[in-house]
Amino acid sequence: MYSAYHANAMKHLVYLFKEEYEFPRKFNQSIYNYEVEDRFLINWQGLLDEYDPLKEGWLPTICVVKEKWAKAYMNKVFSAGMRRT
Repeated sequence: MYSAYHANAMKHLVYLFKEEYEFPRKFNQSIYNYEVEDRFLINWQGLLDEYDPLKEGWLPTICVVKEKWAKAYMNKVFSAGMRRT
């Protein structure tokens, strides 16, 4: 199951999805596997450091609204299994 953020990421980060073998796995892991905020933030920072070292791309901009798509934040809100897109 992919969110609209995942589809949007594929559009904005096509070069990473095509050229960086590990990026899709790491990106999905960041969104869906961390249920604790601190662990999510550490992992997300690692993703930024590795794939966007200048912190000027699309990845930092979506982190501003992380509460709407990251599993670590969705656990606090009843959403009937739906994500806001």
